[in-house]
Amino acid sequence: GPKIIYPAENIFISKLDPTFTWKFGGTQADLKYEVRIAEDQNFTQNVITLRTSTPSLHLSIPYLKPITPYYWTL
Repeated sequence: GPKIIYPAENIFISKLDPTFTWKFGGTQADLKYEVRIAEDQNFTQNVITLRTSTPSLHLSIPYLKPITPYYWTL
């Protein structure tokens, strides 16, 4: 599966418009990614699900709230 590049696990970022990036070692031409962002590690609280075909995703306000921890996965 894809490898998370940024933001890395347990890293604090203060920007409310981060660019999430990851790397996929395969060569699938029509690969699609599902990015999930949540306020808890179990991905049950205030989950945002976005889909993209590129290995990065720029997220901007109004999705993220200040001074709130978030978790993300692919």
